[in-house]
Amino acid sequence: MVAEKDCLLTEQCDILAPCASEKVISSKNANDIKAKIIAEGANGPLTPAADRILIDKKILIVPDIYLNAGGVTVSYFEWLKNINHVSYGRLNIKYEEITTHHLLDSVQQSINRSMPNANVEIRPSEEFQRRLLEASEKEIVRAGLAYTMQRTAQVSNPCLHCTFFHRTSRHYTFQIAKRTATKRNLLHETFGPSRCFELIKTSKHVECRSGVS
Repeated sequence: MVAEKDCLLTEQCDILAPCASEKVISSKNANDIKAKIIAEGANGPLTPAADRILIDKKILIVPDIYLNAGGVTVSYFEWLKNINHVSYGRLNIKYEEITTHHLLDSVQQSINRSMPNANVEIRPSEEFQRRLLEASEKEIVRAGLAYTMQRTAQVSNPCLHCTFFHRTSRHYTFQIAKRTATKRNLLHETFGPSRCFELIKTSKHVECRSGVS
């Protein structure tokens, strides 16, 4: 069974997603990985040594700290719902319906002013109307999750307009791994640039002494 698992990890593929156990990719098998992208569905499926080998092989690693954050995010949504004792969408569903109808009416008036003989009438489709009035809690939560994940991956810089991975690597003016960029961005947002640089130097010394394979 172990041999079959190892063979599966080294199969030719575009995206490899280790989603079960930690440290399944180590220095022993990292050189045999043929995937172009590794998506860390599990917590810590790569050892530090494997991480360095795969970076040297120009393999894109989407880190666990970002990729499998969906469960924690939805748990946060659930916590908010429980402490507020209000179901999702209850407070704003009628406001959104009224606002949407005002928007459609505004578009209709603009078109008819521009083309007086067109007599255009704009009505919401059945699916649009359903989403306004009957959106399920699951749909609302999924939309909130999608927004949160996209916003996390696209924290814009006023000058660069790039993802937080690239924003961080450009800020430090050297090529760094996506996992490192993620952690450095978190440190930067939490402690500021000066303290962040001190913590980065400290973590580098700790990493060098660890020798984890």
